Amino acid sequence: MPKILVVEDEILTLNTIREILEAEDFQVIGAANGEQGLNVAQQELPDLVLCDVMLPTVDGYQLLSSLRKNSKTAKIPFIFLTAKITKEDICKGMNLGADDYIGKPFFHERLLKSIATQISKRAGCKPKNQSKPQVEKAREKTQESEGIILDHFIYFDVSTRLPKRMYLRDRFNYMLESDAKNSLCFDLDKSIDRAVFYIHLDNLDKIDHSTRQNSNRKLISTAVLNCLTNCFGQTAAIVPCNNDDFAVILPYIGNKNVAVKMAQFATSKLLQSFWIKKQKFFLSPYIGITFYPDDGSDIAILLQRAQQASNQAKQKREERCQVYQVDTNNNTNTSTFSLLGNDLHHAFQREKLQIHYQPQINLQNGEIVACEALLRWQHSEHGNIMPSIFIPIAEKIGLIHSIDTWLLTKACQQLKVWHQGGLNKLKLSVNLSTYQFERQDLDRVIIQALEQADIAPKYLAIELTEDSLVNDPQSAIDKINCLKSLGLELIIDDFGTGYSSLRYLKQFAVDVLKIDRSLINNLFIDEQYQAIALEIIQMAHSFGFQVIAEGVETQRQLNFLHQHQCDAVAGYLMSHPLPPAEFSELFRENHPDL
Repeated sequence: MPKILVVEDEILTLNTIREILEAEDFQVIGAANGEQGLNVAQQELPDLVLCDVMLPTVDGYQLLSSLRKNSKTAKIPFIFLTAKITKEDICKGMNLGADDYIGKPFFHERLLKSIATQISKRAGCKPKNQSKPQVEKAREKTQESEGIILDHFIYFDVSTRLPKRMYLRDRFNYMLESDAKNSLCFDLDKSIDRAVFYIHLDNLDKIDHSTRQNSNRKLISTAVLNCLTNCFGQTAAIVPCNNDDFAVILPYIGNKNVAVKMAQFATSKLLQSFWIKKQKFFLSPYIGITFYPDDGSDIAILLQRAQQASNQAKQKREERCQVYQVDTNNNTNTSTFSLLGNDLHHAFQREKLQIHYQPQINLQNGEIVACEALLRWQHSEHGNIMPSIFIPIAEKIGLIHSIDTWLLTKACQQLKVWHQGGLNKLKLSVNLSTYQFERQDLDRVIIQALEQADIAPKYLAIELTEDSLVNDPQSAIDKINCLKSLGLELIIDDFGTGYSSLRYLKQFAVDVLKIDRSLINNLFIDEQYQAIALEIIQMAHSFGFQVIAEGVETQRQLNFLHQHQCDAVAGYLMSHPLPPAEFSELFRENHPDL
């Protein structure tokens, strides 16, 4: 049984970690300060040390330094688990010889995975970077530090230290992976129920405005989070979402009635008064419940339906908890959906869909180097219908493959026209839907489009979403390798809104990351977005990725991206998406030598 020393001065945190580790059959030794931790480590020689930074007497950095200087303890794996997660803190810890650095708050799987990795390394007696030169070791340490910082920014809000929705999705996917492994190992029922809760707090916006400003808002969210943790337990994943609401994923439940009772218990606790800075206030909670897999197989769908159920509870008022039920009486949306589906069929058959092209600007020289092909639908009655509306309809009615293939073919043909007209440096990027990426004959479709237009593969970039990669990573790797063998450039679109870390994406042979517009829009609204964007750019470059920022609308945003060596940008500041003739004119203005 591996022996782990936990050095933590907060008793509640120490006991929580002890429970997590003992449940995994680890022997846990606790120490309440750095001096005690140092003595225990030298006497017990644990298999791993898990340590806070801010400790009485001797801090975590001093403790690590002392252990590394002692020949008996120098090889013991050491993991920091702390709320000190600035870049300087993490770099200092890693440079002193820490094996990992985990920020608080943390989620259990991240901690257990790190512990398992370090203990396995030690058991295998693998010398760490033994044959690598000092420069390469330093570079790898820097990459590790940057990866830890970026992962924490992605999962947790810097100002409140509360988890984000990306944390929720990763927890959900991890639970499903664990279910699959346990089903194989122990012959368990594969249809394991998981409960997803959406908790709407109806009257938070009516609380005195002064109570919700700055740090006090953090206190309210933290108080609610603590209440929900007490109700649903330490193993539940709990995340704030949509301003003042919360989402919860509950691990395996033997009976759905248990989930309902837990929701009712949480409601009763939330209805009790809360005290924030000597001010008493009350909440009005409504909880919607969905179950995996009955109500959906994707966390986004489960959350959406749980939110609908919470709205149903609010409308009924008699019960504050509501299990999701399909509304069979509302035919309005179905009717509208059916009409738009028919219109989309007609528009596609009559070639009424249009392709506009948005320029991408190289930030080093200001030149237009590429364009992104974007689908447009001008409806005769409803006007311009956004792709976010008609693409899901195309997926539902089975038209998405045909539309994707048509878009790819037409865009390649337009690129050929431009090349023949003298715009021979121009590159083209085309988005692939998840449905298209999963096609078995995808390479054939792309080759056919290139051959028909007589375009060299190096001029075509394929944009993929994170979702299309993380659903089945091994299949995605095989498909990406196949596309790369054709000579195409591959781009991860909308990076920063999905649920992957850069280190996770490194396993895919992509060339470019495109930072999502939501990060760019918030650059000067919240400083944490500047830190996230900067870390994405720096770490992407360290992994050999180029970086494009989309949604650039102000000069201030452009200046920030240029200052921090972003490779290219796109957005309304430079140009809206344009019809082919207008794009051609803009390109020639940008390249007066043509």
